[in-house]
Amino acid sequence: MTLKCVGIFAMIQAVSLVPLSAYSESGHRIVGALADKLMEGKPAADAIKKLLGAVTLERASTLPDELRGEDKSRGTFKLPENPDLEAQLLAFREANPPSDDESETHMPPSHQWFHYTDVPIQANSYAATKTGTSQWDIVHMIAYCSRVLAGTEKPDNDRRITPAVAVVLLAHYVGDIHQPLHVGAAFLDAKGNFLDPNIHHEAKPDRGGNDINFGATNLHAYWDFDAVESALTYQRRSQGKTSDALTPHDWALQLAAKEPADWKADPSLKPEQWSEKWADEILPLAREAHSRLRFLPLEEFDNKNGKSIVSWTAIEKPHPGQSSYAVFASKAVEVELNKAGWRLAALLEASLATK
Repeated sequence: MTLKCVGIFAMIQAVSLVPLSAYSESGHRIVGALADKLMEGKPAADAIKKLLGAVTLERASTLPDELRGEDKSRGTFKLPENPDLEAQLLAFREANPPSDDESETHMPPSHQWFHYTDVPIQANSYAATKTGTSQWDIVHMIAYCSRVLAGTEKPDNDRRITPAVAVVLLAHYVGDIHQPLHVGAAFLDAKGNFLDPNIHHEAKPDRGGNDINFGATNLHAYWDFDAVESALTYQRRSQGKTSDALTPHDWALQLAAKEPADWKADPSLKPEQWSEKWADEILPLAREAHSRLRFLPLEEFDNKNGKSIVSWTAIEKPHPGQSSYAVFASKAVEVELNKAGWRLAALLEASLATK
């Protein structure tokens, strides 16, 4: 298969994805199950059980992505474990319906925007850019949900984020913000060169890697799925276990005994301020996720709907003295999933404690 054909195949896959899935179902369940374990026996766990009933954080972690099915076909989202929570989540979706208008002033906002932000990889921090951030991005929505749980955001808010919905969203969004391409984005010219969009307004966004063909997929999906499965596979091989003997849930329980370095928030910060610091922390990883690659010139295609599709193709740079891109991504994901689980538990405890 020629490089051109690989690019076309990956491009077709890329346009079917929007930058919101973050980590595979396995990745999100690891984060949720880890938080479930860390919170066992604590008052916050009892408070969450009152809100979610039989729905664990592990189960809750995948629900916001499952709402995407409701965007395509009404009546597809079901939660038989808790019909009341199902109704609340559908009301949240109805208050924040999908939209093709991505302008920040568009109202109501789309729930699909809440999963990511597109900070240019040149930026040193979330606050250092005007381009790529918005009041409806993941940094702001994690803070919003934290305020709902703390009682400082009214529970009958316009976004229809009830305390129960806030827990579900946080179980997912905290995983999202630890996926580097849900925070950092490349902005490029037609030749595949990086540009700072705050200076070069003609720079085109890569939509969190969704418009970057990479191997048989796109760069965003690679970090969502391939890197997570690679990390799981490495754990199974190193421990001599099959996929049945070491499930994502099993690995989460192991991670609960391995406190990650530098995961705790600055004690001077309120819980609603934590998400911006997490975004700042992962930006260098998003930068490296792009800088290890070489980008070929922009290609443009016409799809069957008559709309123009643009994408770049990325190729791994030679890496003398460095691990391969696959090893780099796998190791990074292992660290970030662990941090996300510990931070999710801490954020839920801190937010509920202030109420």
